[in-house]
Amino acid sequence: MENIDGILFAPIHKCFTSTRPVGGYFAESVTDLRELQAFVRVFGGYGVDRLDRMMKDHTAALLNCTDTSLRSNGEVLEAVAGSMHSGDRIEREAFSRQIVDLETVIGFCIEGGQALAFDQLLAEAAGLVLGEGAPLIYSLLSGVAKHIPEEIYGKKGIRRIRGVANSVNIVGDHDSEWIRSILEDVGGANDGSWTLLPYLFATFMTSNTWNTTGFNVDTGGFSNNIHCLARCMSAVIAGSELVRLEREHQQRQQSLSNGHRDEALDPEIHGRLSAEASIKSAMQLFVKFATGYEKLCVRFLE
Repeated sequence: MENIDGILFAPIHKCFTSTRPVGGYFAESVTDLRELQAFVRVFGGYGVDRLDRMMKDHTAALLNCTDTSLRSNGEVLEAVAGSMHSGDRIEREAFSRQIVDLETVIGFCIEGGQALAFDQLLAEAAGLVLGEGAPLIYSLLSGVAKHIPEEIYGKKGIRRIRGVANSVNIVGDHDSEWIRSILEDVGGANDGSWTLLPYLFATFMTSNTWNTTGFNVDTGGFSNNIHCLARCMSAVIAGSELVRLEREHQQRQQSLSNGHRDEALDPEIHGRLSAEASIKSAMQLFVKFATGYEKLCVRFLE
């Protein structure tokens, strides 16, 4: 989903809106929940899967740009992190200005947030249609999803059930699960540079984007879709942490299989509570340092 000027995500109306026709249609005429339900009825599960896959492929490309930015700006971000922890405001702002293509990465993250918003609308529409047309299957899936093991690492069948449940909006946190599945598919968030993610996102507060936007009470969003940036940052931080914890678990499992039996696995460490604590820690780190920038947009954090 390209970030086309004039197309805005309206959280209050749960659809995208446009000030002019795009491809002959206004955005709200094809992204309204009722229209998406009609799409699901016409094209069925196959159509939903195809559209979801297209959105995932596009979002994977956007995440790859974030990965590239983390790698190329690694040294600068480490310097930014050091100045943030030391409390040196002047040094922090000087290093932040050295980050390459910051505005471009922000634009990609806004696109990612738009993709998340659209995919959740699609999942909600698919869930409503499934509930109407096959209530027993929907009920069964809902019941099974409630009892999926909470461990981060699960068997292939469990992961597939999670994915199906997320595709019909049964899973509680659609965004982080969706990002997690993309990162798993492409092997993303696979090195130490992703630990710098909260610092990169914190530097977004220095962008001039905040000075050129305004909040629209009729749509519940900002005039340049900057509210989608918040959605993307939250989902990427959470999804990448889930992937990281799962890979750590796999490495421990591999260690055990190689004969290191003295390394006892504590299921609690790799459970959902541990993941939530890790995600919360990363988010707190982001918020702590984001508030240190003079150009912080207070409305964003509210």
